Amino acid sequence: GGGGGGTDGNPAQNGGNGGYATGGGNGDTTTDRSLRLGSGGGGGGGSDSQAGGGGGAAGGGWVKLVGLNVTISGTARLLANGAGGGGGSNDDNSSRIGGLGGTGAGGGLLLEAKALTIQATGNAISARGGNGSTSNGGTIKLFYGSMTGTKPGAAGRVYDAGANSFVGP
Repeated sequence: GGGGGGTDGNPAQNGGNGGYATGGGNGDTTTDRSLRLGSGGGGGGGSDSQAGGGGGAAGGGWVKLVGLNVTISGTARLLANGAGGGGGSNDDNSSRIGGLGGTGAGGGLLLEAKALTIQATGNAISARGGNGSTSNGGTIKLFYGSMTGTKPGAAGRVYDAGANSFVGP
C-alpha cells in the first residue's frame, strides 16, 4: 500500500513510506512468478503557515528477465528501486518547515533461466526502497535449472525457488 500523507501543523508530519504488498514494508509471501509495483510514499504535511510538505516519492517498477542462459556480470545493473522522498519547504526563514515526503517502495525483479549466472557484485541487482532501504524494499524472485554465483540480497525479500524450478520461456 501507498504511504499515508503527513498532517499539517507545527511541526508538520512526514509522509509515510510506500510498501510492497503491505503499507510501509514488504508483506509479500508469494512463491509464484507474480510481481508487483512498489507503491509511492505519502506527501509530507504543510506547516501551520505557508510552508508546503515534500512530495511523496515514486515506487519501483518490475522487470522479468527470462531465458535459457542468463548471465549478469561486470558492471551490469538490474534495478527496481524506489525513490527518496522530497524535502519540506521553509516559510519566510522561520522555523516552520513542511514535513518530508515518504520514500517509495522497491518494486519486483524476476530472474528465470535454465542456467542462471550472477557475477555482479554489491547492489547491482536491487529492489530496495528509497534511500537504499530494505525495510520497504521489493521482492527478487529466482527460478532456475542451475545457478552459479552469488544470490542477490538488496531487497525487502529474496525468494529462491531452488534448482530445477525453471519451466522455460
